[in-house]
Amino acid sequence: MLHKQRWKKRRIAAEVRCHVNTVRAVIKRWRRTADVHSGSRSGRPRCTDENEDTQMAVVARVDIFTSARQVRRKLDLDCSARTVDRRLIEVGLYGRVARHKRDYSEAEVRKRLAFAEGYAVWIKEQWEKFLFNDDK
Repeated sequence: MLHKQRWKKRRIAAEVRCHVNTVRAVIKRWRRTADVHSGSRSGRPRCTDENEDTQMAVVARVDIFTSARQVRRKLDLDCSARTVDRRLIEVGLYGRVARHKRDYSEAEVRKRLAFAEGYAVWIKEQWEKFLFNDDK
């Protein structure tokens, strides 16, 4: 569109934040094919078919805390966990493993509460001298 409005290639490149050679190639492709998209690429064939991809998505949606490795095991797939992860990302499911919460005993809860209450009376000047550290 910018080329049709007689913009210079350098100005178009600056506007869309790409290299001038990219602009030149896209304009050339447009003149040749009337389309700005490049053609399909050859490449390694997918090791999963659409049915397996759908099954992966279903398993991951049913149990949202399932990892890619667990999905692969449940479906007995002959591909890597990374492949399963990529297929899930394609359908908008980003693999996250839930962090397990630690259960504290009653004694630990009491000790932690007593510790916190001990510092509840501190004034601002005392807290300013305190060094915080979030290392585990």
